[in-house]
Parts: sequence; C-alpha cells; structure tokens
Amino acid sequence: MRRSIVVLFALILAVVGSVAASHADQRGFRVRVLALTTFGGEEAPWLANEDWPITFDVPGGFSPIHCQRSGICEAQLGTTKSNSGPSTMAILNDKRLKFTQSSVFIVAGIAGIRTSVGTLGDAGIANWVVDADLGTHFVDPSNAPPTGWLPFSDYDQGALHLNERLAERAYELTNTLDLADDAAAQAERAHYGEPEASEVPSVMRCDTAGSDGFWVGADWADKADAIVEERILEVAPSYDGFRCSSEFEDPAIASALRRFGFLDQFIVVRTASDFEDERPGTTPRDLYDLLHSAEGFAGYGIAVENAYRVASTVAHHLASHPGEAAQLTGPGG
Repeated sequence: MRRSIVVLFALILAVVGSVAASHADQRGFRVRVLALTTFGGEEAPWLANEDWPITFDVPGGFSPIHCQRSGICEAQLGTTKSNSGPSTMAILNDKRLKFTQSSVFIVAGIAGIRTSVGTLGDAGIANWVVDADLGTHFVDPSNAPPTGWLPFSDYDQGALHLNERLAERAYELTNTLDLADDAAAQAERAHYGEPEASEVPSVMRCDTAGSDGFWVGADWADKADAIVEERILEVAPSYDGFRCSSEFEDPAIASALRRFGFLDQFIVVRTASDFEDERPGTTPRDLYDLLHSAEGFAGYGIAVENAYRVASTVAHHLASHPGEAAQLTGPGG
C-alpha cells in the first residue's frame, strides 16, 4: 500500500513538473519559423503531418498558434486582407512569443495562375508582393488606357520588395522536390494548349499580387499583370520579372511585418489551385461557373499539398540552421 502511494505521488509530481515545464517554455517562446496559412484547407497538412505540443491562444488572432519545441510554429490567419493583416499584428504583439531578427515568416498558401506562365500545382516563391487594390478601375478602359486602371499615388505599400537572398535560398532548398500531381489537374490542363500550362508542377521564382477581388478571365488577368508591372517599375525601373500568382492576403501580411521591421524575413510560397484564364473557346462567365461547380479548382488538392511540401522543407531547414537564417535575414540579407 505504502509503495503504491509512493508511486502515485511520484507520478503526480512528474505530471505537475511536465505541466510546469510546458508553461515555462511558453513564456517568451522563441519562434524560429512561423508558417502562415489562411484557411483550414491550407492548414490541414501541417496539422496532419506534424506534432504540435504547444498551443497559444492569441488575443485578437484568428485561431490558435501551434508550435514545436524546435521553434517552428504555424498559424491560420483567415482569408482576405481584412483578416490576415490584423491576425499578423495580433501575433506579433503577443509578448509570450519572442520574434528576433533571425525569425523567418513563410506563407504557405494557394493562388491562381496564368496559363502563359505556369500550371496547376506550381509553387511560386515571390520576389515582390503587390497590392492590386490601390487604384481606380474604369468600366470602359478608354477612360484610362490601356487597362482602365489608374493607381493611387500616395501609398508606399503598393509594391513591397522581399529579401531576394532569402527567396533564392528557399528556391535552392525546394526546386528539386517531388511535387504532387493528380488526375483532376491533368484533365484540366488538357483543355489548354499552352506549353507552360501542360507541364508537371515545379518551383519557380516570380511575383504575387493580392486583391480583395477575385479575377476571372484573361482580360482581368492582363490588367493584373499591368498593375504589377507598373507598381514595381515605379520603385525598381530595371524590373523584368513576372507575376505568377493572385491571392487575397499577402499585401496585408507583408505590411504588418514591415511595421515591426520583419519584412526582410518574409517568404511567400503560393501554389496554383486554378487557372485565371478561361478555357479556349469559352467566356469569363463560363470560367466563373466552372470554378463554382464540382469541377472547379481542379488543382486545389495538389496545391494545398505542394504548399506544405515546399514551405515545410524551408521551415525545417532554417529552424535547424539558425546561423544560416541569421545570415540571410541580417544586414545585407
């Protein structure tokens, strides 16, 4: 009996000690890499494939943050800029989380892509994040040739330049990864004749545009390309890149990180879930109806998986090589 009591007491002490240690770990928890998703589908592979023993409920956040003792954390921010920006600010303001000049923030999300630059399942690592909403759109393009768009000129967040050394390292770590593909994506590619749209998924370096509007059809995609080029050329006259993704959140995330001095520590990985261009011989309305049907977003499954594969590879490498992360994100990074 006495032995049983001693054993029970020892077990209680062990549990209490474990809980106390857990709480101690959570005070000033050092975040080496924070993976950012925007909705449950993007977050799902992170939760399914990895263990997250530490959880923080962030006041003002969209959902709990899950962390590993290695310093890797993941958070779901919510979709659109009105969610992702405030959620990022809430996380950065939480005093239990310790972010340093070597912490890395990485978006792992899905997006649209043009058939002229890539295919379903492709992963684009961004050099620039462009806010495509800061301007005036005209129904008749002749009012503002050639695209019917005039920029608001008094904003400095129209085009945010990311740390290209960090982006290049992310590309080096992932460009030979085996990316997911499936029959649904292959069937959708078959409707398009452009070579880029017919390829198997790969990793590329390119740029992203975020907007609260969902672009449907080649005309709107052309306008988005023009907005991206105009915005970047305003601050980088030698720019010769291209846009490979359209999404809802990244300008707000980037702006929040910039407020805290963390923009140079930001990586954007966007994977293609759908084509922005309508199928040949169809209309933009046909594309809209397709996207809202059972066949819509034919690349969704592989895009979610590939966003995780690419971003998690980068996250685990940089978390386990903090010296390298510090060199990439520090002065000259």
